[in-house]
Amino acid sequence: MKKILIIVSGMFLLLTGIGLGGKVYMDNKATKELEYQRESAMSLRNEYTDLEEIIFDKDGGQFSKTENDFGTWYIDVKLKISDNWYEITIGKNGGSYGGVDEDFLEEKTGKKTKNSVKVKYSNGDEAVLK
Repeated sequence: MKKILIIVSGMFLLLTGIGLGGKVYMDNKATKELEYQRESAMSLRNEYTDLEEIIFDKDGGQFSKTENDFGTWYIDVKLKISDNWYEITIGKNGGSYGGVDEDFLEEKTGKKTKNSVKVKYSNGDEAVLK
């Protein structure tokens, strides 16, 4: 009977440890993704003129697994520029990874936005960059 109790207790502790480790890992991942999104938002504000709003995809972003850019983080975003919406894929330091709409205004790139920019992060939090 004692042996069974020890085995059950050991299994319980093992499963609890695995569960807590998984939670810590997921919390760290979510924190890192939000940090990358904040960096991206600042880069976008410095890269596009007349940027009004940024909405990050709800998946929180992901790391590339391709051979050439293994480990590069990227996310899909919607940008509102001069009352028009555009969808692009960006990395944490800005920079587009393709997916730019054909009607994207080239003259809106290369200059910093001077007005406030509304940002909606993947976890639903909202902020205003001034």
